[in-house]
Amino acid sequence: AIDELVANINLDMVLMLHPLNDVVAFGAEHSSLERSVASAVKELGIRVSPDPLPELVLFIRSDQYPFVKKGIPSVFLFSGFDAGEIDGLEQFNQWMRNVYHTPADDMEQRFDFEAGADFARVNLLVVTGVANAEERPRWNAGDFFGERFGRN
Repeated sequence: AIDELVANINLDMVLMLHPLNDVVAFGAEHSSLERSVASAVKELGIRVSPDPLPELVLFIRSDQYPFVKKGIPSVFLFSGFDAGEIDGLEQFNQWMRNVYHTPADDMEQRFDFEAGADFARVNLLVVTGVANAEERPRWNAGDFFGERFGRN
């Protein structure tokens, strides 16, 4: 039942375009999930980067939002854009324009599978951190989503 869910960690659209140096944690700042994400990335030696596209308001435009509306703290983890020598955000934008949902969006594309494995590790650490915590995730005091939808 929905009342038994303590958190939603959305794993969607894993991009493996370059090595994973950072993640974007859409919505983490609204709840104690931010600490779970911070702990996971620290363990792997990567970092959390700020939302590079705040104007898109992705936290309320992706699959975690129905959970948010039921009062469940949520985070949407996304591969970061720190691609070292290349502009990762531009690489992502080109991929969105030229590959995403086209016939080229198949298993023949060049993937960085190690980045995919690293991203899976981040998610595993976040999920196990939440599952093993003594307290369930909570909305931050005074947070809009917690005030509007929260169950804490």
